[in-house]
Amino acid sequence: MRKKFNVGDLVRFIRRTPSAQVSAKGITAQERYLRENMPYMLEIGLVVANDCVQGCVVSFPSRQMANVSILNLEVV
Repeated sequence: MRKKFNVGDLVRFIRRTPSAQVSAKGITAQERYLRENMPYMLEIGLVVANDCVQGCVVSFPSRQMANVSILNLEVV
């Protein structure tokens, strides 16, 4: 299934639920790593362009990203 995003859509990365085998300490360490190194994974972004040449370009408050995999995004 191919998702369609229009220019101007608000999107965010899909939050994956941790498996039952991960401890609470591991979950908090992962959240801390995301907050420090990849804060855009927790932010809401704006689709700037979406075409076959550039791919899906999303602008987050902390970073602008090109060629974002649309399978990892969801519309807010």
